Amino acid sequence: MHDAFNRYFRDMCKLYKTEKCLYEGEYDPSTFRWISCDNSNNVFIFEKFYKKSSMVIVLNFSANQYEHYRFKVSQNSGHYVELLNSDKDIYNGYGCVNEYNIGIENNEIGIRVPSFGAVVLKHKAR
Repeated sequence: MHDAFNRYFRDMCKLYKTEKCLYEGEYDPSTFRWISCDNSNNVFIFEKFYKKSSMVIVLNFSANQYEHYRFKVSQNSGHYVELLNSDKDIYNGYGCVNEYNIGIENNEIGIRVPSFGAVVLKHKAR
């Protein structure tokens, strides 16, 4: 258990250091946008921007797992890829992950969201 948490924390820190989108313009409100504050489901989603890069962070504070949680995104082309998911088996999770490219349809995507989990997605242009 401790090794899994250590690995998750290490991977999260590595992601933070390598993805400028997560830390550049940290105090600039134009680099941040709330996508959803779904209080009824305890799911909170926000987007970070840096130049032409954007990332979406999904936080689920409930015991419910969602197989196809849909929400709006600012991008209308390309796709998203999952960079980090707290529910991966290497972190002692149950494997509720998004192992495929996540297509955008009408500025909306649908993903698997683990219970009590965090998912980090990065937009990739075509």
